[in-house]
Amino acid sequence: MPARADEPYLALIPRTPTVRLGNAGERVTIALDAAADRPVSSWSVSSLDLSGTHDHKHYVDVALDRSIVVAGDTVRLTITARRSPPKGICIVGVVSTRGETSHVWPIAVVTP
Repeated sequence: MPARADEPYLALIPRTPTVRLGNAGERVTIALDAAADRPVSSWSVSSLDLSGTHDHKHYVDVALDRSIVVAGDTVRLTITARRSPPKGICIVGVVSTRGETSHVWPIAVVTP
């Protein structure tokens, strides 16, 4: 969905859009680049497993190495396998928030 004309579009863009993980406990760290469609001050970022089941058991744990960024920053996201998803794939979302507006960028996590 395009950004509203009066609001900036903000994103953490992964350098690796698909991540491969093996068994539970395996982890990988990838780089993401903070970007904005116009000059803006800093904004907050977070990450979450979007594929959790109805019982709130997630397939991966995710952690960013910082929670505030400016355009041009590089952020590191660590993804740790907890259990295999039913179809061998789950989606991690990296969220950029400024004020009351948030944008989510997906990252596919593929397991054996």
